Amino acid sequence: MDRLPFSTPEKAGRYRTENYQGATGLNWYLTDPTLQFSMAYYLQPDELGLAEPHLIRIGELMGGPVTRWAEETDRNPPQLERYDRWGHDISRVVMPESFTRSKRAILDAQQALRDDSKQAGVSPSLPLFASNYLLNQADIGMACALGTGGNMVRSLVTAYAPPDVRDYVLGKLNSGEWDGEAAQLMTERTGGSDLGALETTATRCGDAWLLNGFKWFASNCAGEAFVVLAKPEGAPTRPGGWLPSWCCGHGGTAPAMACASGG
Repeated sequence: MDRLPFSTPEKAGRYRTENYQGATGLNWYLTDPTLQFSMAYYLQPDELGLAEPHLIRIGELMGGPVTRWAEETDRNPPQLERYDRWGHDISRVVMPESFTRSKRAILDAQQALRDDSKQAGVSPSLPLFASNYLLNQADIGMACALGTGGNMVRSLVTAYAPPDVRDYVLGKLNSGEWDGEAAQLMTERTGGSDLGALETTATRCGDAWLLNGFKWFASNCAGEAFVVLAKPEGAPTRPGGWLPSWCCGHGGTAPAMACASGG
């Protein structure tokens, strides 16, 4: 690089990668003055006094353990275990310990913020937004797994599910058992924005729906409750579609439900 015609020693120095050691090990809240300013601007003093100790701890968590766990997960990614020892198709995703430890630590830190906010009678929404902002920098894959689908599952189940399914799913969500266990299966090879081009089909099967198709992206493939875009079998190819919410517990024993969203 230092031999290019218009190079100078100063320009060549830009490409010395040893000068860029990264931010791992730093407290990402304390090193982000813009985020601190935003919290002080939008939160009332009592809200900031409650939230900031949590954000400082979360900033240390994201800049240290979560970042290191993310790097470890990149080196040892989740694996698909297709068969058990007897040759039965179990098709389960085996998550590395680095992923599960990171997930638990993040959920615990955010729950502590929620609990203290509830006790104080203030909203945790903005501090949680800041927490997720920091998580996006530390491990975007984890942010996707934890941050997509939960509210949609809750709202769809509340609005459309039969009482037994609604009570089952909301019970799991409200108890915290399914924290971070919701997911989206929407995007296909065509992109996903044109609902008329969806290839995944939904076929009535008793009191449930059988989904058949190929999805390009899953936000949390090892989750327990999914929101899936599909079309009823035989539906015309035009804008519109089907938005089923598929809920499946361990071993596929949980009830399922689906709801319409266009035709």
